[in-house]
Amino acid sequence: MGPEAVRRRRRIRTRVRHGLAHAWRALRGVAAGSGRRASTGDQQAHQRRVRPSVVRSRIRVAVIDRRRRKASLVPIGLVLAGVIAGVTLLSLPGSSGPLVTVDGRRVSLPPRATVAEVLRSAHVSPPVGSLYSVVTHRLLSANRSELRVQVDGRPATLASALRSGDHVQVDEPSGVEPVVPRYLFSTSPGLPDVERTLWRPGRSALELDMVGSVSGEVRSRSIAGPPVTGQPEGTKVVSLTFDDGPDPLWTPAVLSILADEHVPGTFCLVGIHVQAHPDLVRSELAQHETLCDHTLDHDEHLDRASPGRIAREIDAGADAIVGAAGVQTSFYRPPGGTLSPAIIEAAHQRGLRVLFWTIDSEDYLRPAPGVLLQRILAGVRPGAIILLHDGGGDRSHTVAILRPLIDTLRAQGYGFTTPAAEQPVATPQQGA
Repeated sequence: MGPEAVRRRRRIRTRVRHGLAHAWRALRGVAAGSGRRASTGDQQAHQRRVRPSVVRSRIRVAVIDRRRRKASLVPIGLVLAGVIAGVTLLSLPGSSGPLVTVDGRRVSLPPRATVAEVLRSAHVSPPVGSLYSVVTHRLLSANRSELRVQVDGRPATLASALRSGDHVQVDEPSGVEPVVPRYLFSTSPGLPDVERTLWRPGRSALELDMVGSVSGEVRSRSIAGPPVTGQPEGTKVVSLTFDDGPDPLWTPAVLSILADEHVPGTFCLVGIHVQAHPDLVRSELAQHETLCDHTLDHDEHLDRASPGRIAREIDAGADAIVGAAGVQTSFYRPPGGTLSPAIIEAAHQRGLRVLFWTIDSEDYLRPAPGVLLQRILAGVRPGAIILLHDGGGDRSHTVAILRPLIDTLRAQGYGFTTPAAEQPVATPQQGA
């Protein structure tokens, strides 16, 4: 019970006590006056010494009896009036138990009542009905029973205890599922169809959808943020990529060096090798490397194939990665660098970004390690994507120059990243 309710209750009780005391004093005064008047009347009649007849004597006695009975009813009426007034005052709001507001009705109960007792007194029970979707109003579930209760604006249960002065609000469900917000945006807008350097992705306009919490139906849609255009990476970072694996000999050697140097890599995987060595794919994933689809069979003449065959090669390569590691890749690298509008379209239909390269090391030709290293360093610039191989043949020279390459680039102030790790362009509100 709050302080204001306590003070009001005390004031009401004080007024009731004063009223009853006044009524009792008035009652005593009226009763005493009536008794005195009756006694005086008897004495005066007796002093007249008029010779009464039998009839007059009986009439006088009857009149006196009626007067006495009438006088005796006065205190009874006053007592009843006082009791009624006291009960009425004590039943005013704030002087009894908790108050429940249900559809504008108030219910008073003794203190220490629970929400369940209050609702029963107010004849409120959990409704039983069906839940419908927010847009199409299709039936989602039947025999729905739900009752939401708040005490003084705070959520409560049926077992919650109540105090005098508490207000209980009951929100009965309407039968339609609740609506919740859902934000949607893409991270691909602003990127080129073929990425030949590292890019920081943009995004489409951020959409705010109000959807049904159960059905997912969209009730309304609005724009919550502006679109952001992607930008090429301009800082001194490069990306090391490895094609044609996984290979049981060379892939573990490359992974070991990357782990020792704390450098991330991107592995462009051939589907048939993924199927043959799924454990290596899982090792790459466990080391937080980026996985990339390199088709199923490494067909370097895919530009001459039909759209159906192109789609099957790309999809089968991506599916092989899912089967081995349980993850979807976001990138596709064309075998041999072969591209066509149909190949690009098929990759985009699968949801893959086409990842090309900035520097072709030509390590598959197996040049001397020193020549290979200088070829790569000569073409390095901020945002460069470096093409290397960990499969498809003897990759001993690639493994030999990998650690010196990392050390040299670090000495020149370069860092290492992957296309997947590139941070999206900040919105104008973020000031970047």
